Amino acid sequence: MPPHANLKIDPQDDILALEGFLPYRLARAAETVSRQFATLYRERHGMTRPEWRTLATIGQFGKTTATGIGVHSSMHKTKVSRAIRSLEERKWINRQA
Repeated sequence: MPPHANLKIDPQDDILALEGFLPYRLARAAETVSRQFATLYRERHGMTRPEWRTLATIGQFGKTTATGIGVHSSMHKTKVSRAIRSLEERKWINRQA
């Protein structure tokens, strides 16, 4: 008989402790850093997070599409569209067909 055959498993052991789950911890860390950084560009430039992500993506790739921005930044197309419209109204970007 294997040495662990007589061990009783506590149902509590099957509960995922989210705080110890690496993907959760990384997501929390990323969110914390993103929020702190957002404070800077909001105060300095009046930008939202979607506007920042859109502008950063355009800065990295140059000409791109709204779909490309959404894929690269993991933003929903509605947020991308609003960010593009806002940046265009400020004359920070130019949209071309």
